[in-house]
Amino acid sequence: MKWFDDFLSETDFSLTDKTDKSSLKNLRRPIDESLSPKTGHAPTDKTDRTPPRQETDPLHASMKRLEAAGISIAIWDDGSMRVIVSPSDASAAIKDKGTTYSPADMWYYIRLPQDERMVLHNIKRRFGGTVQWR
Repeated sequence: MKWFDDFLSETDFSLTDKTDKSSLKNLRRPIDESLSPKTGHAPTDKTDRTPPRQETDPLHASMKRLEAAGISIAIWDDGSMRVIVSPSDASAAIKDKGTTYSPADMWYYIRLPQDERMVLHNIKRRFGGTVQWR
């Protein structure tokens, strides 16, 4: 960019700006901390992403019952699903290219936003396995 190099070489910037900038500091208003909020806004239904208390959540109780019974769900890309109650059902679902969800996977899945649900489903579909939820 020859024109830019020529511009920089011809202009002496130290000669063009002779303003006194020290007086600008005096024009700034002091920051009044008393008017700033001490905490964030109260969460609404759309912004509150905390899960409900587990002891009062009926879906959590259902998840625990499904885990105790050893039941999982297999889902296919066409939307069909199958309840898995035995290891032979699980191996058949995996051979048929189904994605297996444990009860904990399903409980957390419904609490995720749509884009995060797609990420979880794509990871489980591609790599299989189980997710360790904390």
